[in-house]
Amino acid sequence: MIDIRQATINDLDHIVEIFRDGSLQSLGFAVEEPDLLGYFKNCIKSQTDTFKIWVATANEKIIGWQSVLPTRVNPFVRPYYGESSTYVTLSEHKGVATALLEKAMTEASKTKLQYILGYIAINNGAMKHIVEKLGWQQVGQIKGSEKNFTSPNVYLYVCHL
Repeated sequence: MIDIRQATINDLDHIVEIFRDGSLQSLGFAVEEPDLLGYFKNCIKSQTDTFKIWVATANEKIIGWQSVLPTRVNPFVRPYYGESSTYVTLSEHKGVATALLEKAMTEASKTKLQYILGYIAINNGAMKHIVEKLGWQQVGQIKGSEKNFTSPNVYLYVCHL
């Protein structure tokens, strides 16, 4: 059975590990930012009623996480736009990503959020299938940057709440 709960600071190391593994699967290499731990620590500590991180557990082990975080800093529109990130371990547990995204959408619909954006690497067919099944719309494609090889080609999806 999969349980989903809001992330706490005690989940930090697991969230970072799953993110690194996910970037390796998606991009072919692990993303190593200078302060990755600090970034996620700040995200966890900055959670609000609107912007949160959830973790999925099975047998008391974290097997995935989901966030809806601010995409805009403009105070007039910030409460209405969120960005989704979904990362799961390669495990025998099917449906983890779908369950996490459904949780995020349900919780977001209770807030002022109007849109959740998602950037999905073009080679991530599984996540593309999930968001389309849940009613998200593909609204564009962004070519990877020549300045930074870690920036992949992505599809831009939006969920209208």
